[in-house]
Amino acid sequence: MSRALLRALCCLALAAVPAAAQRDGCTRFRPRVERLAFEGNTSITNFDLAQILYTERAGRLRRWFGWNVGPTACLDTLELGRDERRIAAWYNMRGYPGTTARAEVARTSSRTANVTFRVREAPPVVIDTVRLANVPRGLVDQARLVRALRGAPLDDSVLVATMDSVQQILRAEGYARARPPTRSVTVDTAARRARVTLTFTPGPLMRVGAIEVAMTPNDSGRPALREDEVRALLRFESGDVYSARSVGASQQLLYSYDLYRTVAIDTLPSRSTGDTLPVRVRLVEGRHNALRVGGGWGTIDCFRTQSRFVEQNFLGRGHRLQLDLRLSKLGVGTPFDGAPGLCAPAVRADTFSLRLNYYVGATVNLRGVLGDRWHPVGTLYSERRTEFQSYVRETSIGGIGSFDRPLVPRVNTTFAYRFDAGRTTSDAAVSCATFGLCRFNDRFLLNSPSVMHAAGVTFSRSAPAITAFASNDERWAIESRLGTVNVGRPGTRVNFNRTQLEYALYRPLTRTLVGAARLSAGFVATRRDLEAFVPPQERFYSGGQNSVRGYNQGQLGPTVYIVRAPSDTVTVGGALVGNADPSAGFDRTAPAGGTATALLNLELRSRVGWPSDLLRWVLFLDAGRVWNNSGNYAVTGLRATPGLGVRLVTPLGPFRVDVGYNPHPREAGPAFYLQRASATTLGRAICVSPGSTEPLDDAAAGALGPVPCPASFRPLPPRGLLPRLTFHFSIGEAF
Repeated sequence: MSRALLRALCCLALAAVPAAAQRDGCTRFRPRVERLAFEGNTSITNFDLAQILYTERAGRLRRWFGWNVGPTACLDTLELGRDERRIAAWYNMRGYPGTTARAEVARTSSRTANVTFRVREAPPVVIDTVRLANVPRGLVDQARLVRALRGAPLDDSVLVATMDSVQQILRAEGYARARPPTRSVTVDTAARRARVTLTFTPGPLMRVGAIEVAMTPNDSGRPALREDEVRALLRFESGDVYSARSVGASQQLLYSYDLYRTVAIDTLPSRSTGDTLPVRVRLVEGRHNALRVGGGWGTIDCFRTQSRFVEQNFLGRGHRLQLDLRLSKLGVGTPFDGAPGLCAPAVRADTFSLRLNYYVGATVNLRGVLGDRWHPVGTLYSERRTEFQSYVRETSIGGIGSFDRPLVPRVNTTFAYRFDAGRTTSDAAVSCATFGLCRFNDRFLLNSPSVMHAAGVTFSRSAPAITAFASNDERWAIESRLGTVNVGRPGTRVNFNRTQLEYALYRPLTRTLVGAARLSAGFVATRRDLEAFVPPQERFYSGGQNSVRGYNQGQLGPTVYIVRAPSDTVTVGGALVGNADPSAGFDRTAPAGGTATALLNLELRSRVGWPSDLLRWVLFLDAGRVWNNSGNYAVTGLRATPGLGVRLVTPLGPFRVDVGYNPHPREAGPAFYLQRASATTLGRAICVSPGSTEPLDDAAAGALGPVPCPASFRPLPPRGLLPRLTFHFSIGEAF
């Protein structure tokens, strides 16, 4: 680039600012505000002060590039003086009377300027004495309120919030006719101390009078529930203390039946001045059935679709029937394999993805059979599901029976029993490494149909929707179940206990940042000599878009390597043995899973979009491990991977792109060469790890039988930055 061209570009850049200021309507008498700053304020943040001012800063794109986008922000000298008074009034309301503010304008060009408000804070008026009058004993922790207010600035907004909170408690606990509270504030201006008295007028304790139920059925003309059934669902009855809490619980329970589009519980006007309130329950029914169909695309599932039909008034008693159909591997899986080019190459190379995955199920929720607090649910289903490059589980018939009972709001306990009649087909190399069954006819014992039974209990606190941007919440779950399964024919009975714990926390750190953390751990306990026979679907897998994002799906933990062919052959004991050379690489990996897992996720999420409101940014650090415990539950050797993510706000939830960086070398594992069956050979998986003693010849191998495969194959670490990056695309937050 020539010097003349560079000089021309610089002149254009310098001329852009005043030219843009002139185009957007700002003049030398009303310059555009390039910078808005505050000095001297320590008690109130810059962000809070900027929200109350008329004067604002010009938009970023307008300032940087001269685009006609965002606030124009021309300086108004009349409003500038009013802003000084606004700051003083705001400080006065927050407990700092006498504070002053002075605006200074510094020109940066003929049509642009910087504005600085210099604040001179006065000492606060501190609350010295607090008294709450006429509050019924036991409803409010008055000592705690007094401790919170005493010694704090005389903040008008805090006093209003305190009165509103106590007033809501009074109404929720039966004082429905409580009159608005009043306050009395005495200020010693010399000492800058204040005495505050908050006076409440609760009135009489009100009780529920006559209850009237008004129902409007839908087009069918027949109410879904009888009046006596509706009354049985109410959390109150005539003579009870009128409580806003019980009214809200009744509304929530009636809405949970999904029969009504309107549930209104109101008190009726009464000429009596007594202590009873007549109540009307008004119900308007909506549609009792709904059909939903959706679809999408994912890197592991290719095209997928799901449909759900719901009948909310099954058998006419408010029972709920739900029919589900889900299909995945569309485009690559038989019989709908007509578009393999639109599926990810890894899916096309996965032998378990060559057939369609499906789920067909019917679920019945029996309401009111065991009262309104116990929720029995029964499900019958059939499915084919796969774990990427690891196993396929084909269930001919399965069933789940559960009883769900809320304990406190958002906390549930669930007792469940499950049976599953089907077949698990695992990767040949995984079967050989994990179960010691390397020949295909031996693997038939493992893959023969079996029935699994499991019973367990789950305690959980419900989570914010995974599609939402949680900012101040938490969730947790504890699940434990006992199971039994027969492996092979004749079967080896395996009894096991599978326990998993998870806790997630979301907290605002600043006005623009949210911290999110998740901790998860789990283990499968069984007899040490039977640990290798724990079914693949009961094992733990990690790595992927919702766990440790520096790894691909399921690639963290015990891994089996499959090579195209042995790189070298040696003679051991008169037999030819293959050896894989790590420098030659491998064809693919197969997750073997483990019987213990640990996971930690930390995220720093932006609450404000930049450069657009539709974009949010995330910094994350994931750490985890999966291993076979063999009685050892010590968590060591965690693999930590940092990364960066971006979220695009959509109606379906945040569309997520995460890039994880993996600084760790691949773990050592067994390496296998898959020999396919032919007219002269019996197909099997042959161990070719360095140090293997398994012969390549079928006859020699048959004389020895299955032999252990050493976990001695360690691929060379990747070179450069790009091979260490892992990309994930999905909808919804990771946790």
